[in-house]
Amino acid sequence: MNDVQYQVARKEDVSEIKNILFSVRGDSSKFNYQDFVVALKDKKVVGCIRLKNIDNDYYELSSLAVKPEYRNQKIGSQLISKIIDKKTEKIFLFCFKFNCGFYKKNGFLEINTKELPDTLKEELIRVKGLLPSNQKIIAMLFNKK
Repeated sequence: MNDVQYQVARKEDVSEIKNILFSVRGDSSKFNYQDFVVALKDKKVVGCIRLKNIDNDYYELSSLAVKPEYRNQKIGSQLISKIIDKKTEKIFLFCFKFNCGFYKKNGFLEINTKELPDTLKEELIRVKGLLPSNQKIIAMLFNKK
């Protein structure tokens, strides 16, 4: 098909992950490469995603980014699938309003921010502080079917 491989990030992937995140203005706060899964094509990182363990009860999905020339090839969806595989804890994410459709197709439901755990409410405030005030941020929760 598209000969893309997926794996847990390695130390040698760090600079490529950071370059991808920088190019899309992605969040690299509290960076730990071991939280990432990467998509590789010809041994080069073409996409990444992070799952941060917030506490024993839930995770935050973040930092999904795919290089522009590799978009629209289902790499983002595959990254989501690979990183949440077999997780039983709740998985939350924040996204822009225009990304909601993509995440809904991948099993997430829009939720009221009042439903967020306190730690993620604090993270939402931090993220909103980094963005222009006209950017609408949506909270979502993975729907384990």
